[in-house]
Amino acid sequence: MASGARRSPWQTASKVLYARTRQEAAAKLRAALHAQEQGTLVTGPTQTVAQFFTRWLEDVVKPNRRPRTYESYEEKLRLHVLPELGRISLAKLTPQHLQRLDASKLAAGLSPKTIGMLHAIVHRGLKQALKWGLVGRNVAELADAPPRQQREPTALSG
Repeated sequence: MASGARRSPWQTASKVLYARTRQEAAAKLRAALHAQEQGTLVTGPTQTVAQFFTRWLEDVVKPNRRPRTYESYEEKLRLHVLPELGRISLAKLTPQHLQRLDASKLAAGLSPKTIGMLHAIVHRGLKQALKWGLVGRNVAELADAPPRQQREPTALSG
């Protein structure tokens, strides 16, 4: 086909797939049907990580959590998560992105406890995205949070 030729769309579960040839379209359709069977086909609106977490904070966290919890989540997302992951498409977020975030925050001097809190907030948000059908899986479950450092117990002298 010529480079300016029109591509044919194939639809499945309100997801549009484009291909230059029938064979390519058939292969993409088979892959999409397989993903649909596995429950990993994402057909929701395309949005960035920043757009999703902004809506999640306002629509889920703010009305259902204490004000201080909302403020803490918002601050941690705004200062640490969104500058690094905010531009990524929510559907294209991978466990590698989260591992890289954890490693960069550890290198920047954040404690493993704080990084674990960031990981937990992202996990909660992505759990909601999964419920809403915006992602096919919660990638935070596949990324390892840094282990918490154990403190040495101190014995009281008697």
